[in-house]
Amino acid sequence: MTALVGFRTALWKLKAGVDGNPVFQRYEHLMQSQWFLPAELQARTAEALQRVLLHSARSVPFYRRRNAKADSLESFGTISRDELINGFGQLQSTDPGPLPHWQTSSSGSSGQPVTVVLDKECNSWRTASAWRGDTFGTGLGPDARQLAIWGNPMELKLTRRMFQRALNFYHNRFIVDGFTITPESVREIHRVMWKLRPKILYGYPASLHGFVLSALEQGLEPIPVWRLMTTGEQLNETQKEAIAQYFGVTVCERYGSREFGSMAHQCEHGVWHIHQEHLHFEVRLPDGRISDSGTGDLLVTSLHNFTMPLIRYEIGDMANLTPADCQCGRGLRTFHSLLGRPSEFIYTPSGAWINANHYHVLLRDEPVRHFRFIQDTPGELRMLIVPLAEMTPERLELLRKQGEAIARHELKLHLEVVDHIDPLPNGKSPGVLNLLPRPELPGRLDV
Repeated sequence: MTALVGFRTALWKLKAGVDGNPVFQRYEHLMQSQWFLPAELQARTAEALQRVLLHSARSVPFYRRRNAKADSLESFGTISRDELINGFGQLQSTDPGPLPHWQTSSSGSSGQPVTVVLDKECNSWRTASAWRGDTFGTGLGPDARQLAIWGNPMELKLTRRMFQRALNFYHNRFIVDGFTITPESVREIHRVMWKLRPKILYGYPASLHGFVLSALEQGLEPIPVWRLMTTGEQLNETQKEAIAQYFGVTVCERYGSREFGSMAHQCEHGVWHIHQEHLHFEVRLPDGRISDSGTGDLLVTSLHNFTMPLIRYEIGDMANLTPADCQCGRGLRTFHSLLGRPSEFIYTPSGAWINANHYHVLLRDEPVRHFRFIQDTPGELRMLIVPLAEMTPERLELLRKQGEAIARHELKLHLEVVDHIDPLPNGKSPGVLNLLPRPELPGRLDV
């Protein structure tokens, strides 16, 4: 295996050199720059931000119409998802440079797909950032074998094609179907895991958690892994504890999107670190102010996409960017937490937004395999649970009352015991799903 890994790295470097792809130079730089002092990293981020603002103000029609000034980030405003979709052509630079470029699109699971144009330089930063974050604290290289317990039907379908299988082998990254968890599918996933022996394991939290519960019931021995990450949806404490206990390693999260690639990873100490050499994070606070710290709607700026610069893009998630202490020694900017999308909050009639974690904690010590809180009617909330063991009517009624208390008794809670909760069409299985139109910024944000 060692010889194969060495050969794969050499092949990657050879191909990158032939293609003029600077990804390995970017990766080697990032592996060094993560240890720079925070002040130096901040200064370099500011320089990169100034370059992209100057380029955008001069050559991007979308920003020229806004009279954006290179010395004023505020003058660029923000970019919503709809503005990105409707202003696709206007957001592309009229002077993108000589580099080849291509398009990448989201799955469209939350509506119309979002398409972004990338150039080779930007893509090298995206890839290098992913390599660095995926191997935080392991000593592994970018060619370390990865296995994903995945749930996206579209991506799973692609893996069945011969070309995609060859591509997965070349990149040393493999996917197994975690969309529907059954005893049979868990045994097959377990067989593949032992065959591939991945160093890095990742997947949707619900898929990994479902695998772990079924594997424990069937007495399946865990495979040793060096790094275990969840991505794609919010990880709750119940899932985190079960997954970590089964595999015997710390469960970390990674955060990314089609628009920007890998944006942030938790290090080996479980603290969030932003790939700040490539991206700039801000939040729009509930009062409308934009800040580098605090809790609100996350705004992301790409520092290296000169073909289609996205400045203060409303990614659709909420975050608490308050800096967090970390002992790993990296100078990278840290933040407290990702709070999920507004659709993963519960809205009360008084205008409060309640974070999903409050409901996760409610069921943390209950014999529940799976749960989902659904809000599709104002003033009401549905609570679906799949129990692991029989729960008495008295216990269920107590849970119902506790759930109403979380919302300060502003919502009527309907509790339903079910046999199964299906994933969403995109394969994700959120613990809270809000189907109501998003209201105005919250009068109170319970995080």
